[in-house]
Amino acid sequence: MKKLQTRCIDNFVPVQNINYDESMIKYFGRHSCKQFIRGKPIRFGYKMWCLNSSDGYLINFDIYQGKLPGGKPNYENVFGKCAAPLIYFLEYLSPEKRKLPYRIFFDNLFTSANLLSFLKDRGYSGTGTIRENQLSKDFSLTEKKLFLKKTKR
Repeated sequence: MKKLQTRCIDNFVPVQNINYDESMIKYFGRHSCKQFIRGKPIRFGYKMWCLNSSDGYLINFDIYQGKLPGGKPNYENVFGKCAAPLIYFLEYLSPEKRKLPYRIFFDNLFTSANLLSFLKDRGYSGTGTIRENQLSKDFSLTEKKLFLKKTKR
């Protein structure tokens, strides 16, 4: 798996827009790393964190095993178990590729104020939906009902 990851990273031709998401590898047998996610097209299997380019190229990946192997434990404390691999993937890029101003897109599972400010400090921009329960108490947003009345989608 390490050789495959290294080959993916080495052959990555940088593009500005990249995506970070989870993926499932179908598996119905018995294994301690097997996951079940209700409501997904593939409900049973191995969960994999994926960093992809806008044209669908797999830049880096990791199979979820409960903790990030080789990762820094403080990343999980600050960003959570889901977003910590993203930071690890970005640090694993070569220094010349790491300096580029990527635009990273992710969904509400990964989005947090800590992650967005960390990406901004590194020179990246991040876009994602955010859950209300992931905001700190002093962070103010327009009320949901008022926002829906005033704005168009």
